[in-house]
Amino acid sequence: MTKIEYEKAAIETAAKALAVAGPVYMVNMVRYREMAAYEVASDLPACSGREAYFQRYAPAFNTVAQGEDFSVFWVGNVRGVLVGQDGEAWDDIVIVR
Repeated sequence: MTKIEYEKAAIETAAKALAVAGPVYMVNMVRYREMAAYEVASDLPACSGREAYFQRYAPAFNTVAQGEDFSVFWVGNVRGVLVGQDGEAWDDIVIVR
């Protein structure tokens, strides 16, 4: 899985540049592993990737983002891909404002 790191300063610069245009929506294409995998050893009980996303990642993100102006706009299952690479498959789409 590819991981992209970002700097808070980059987000703040983009927010200032886009503030006049209204809210920005980030589209997250999500694919889950059958079983969650962590880069470092964890004492957490085993669970599916989907469970890890909604029961662990999402609550942790909400805690980190407290005080920020964001909201989950939409979450849904991917039923087909109109534009994408051959063999590309996604489980869910999460749109965040």
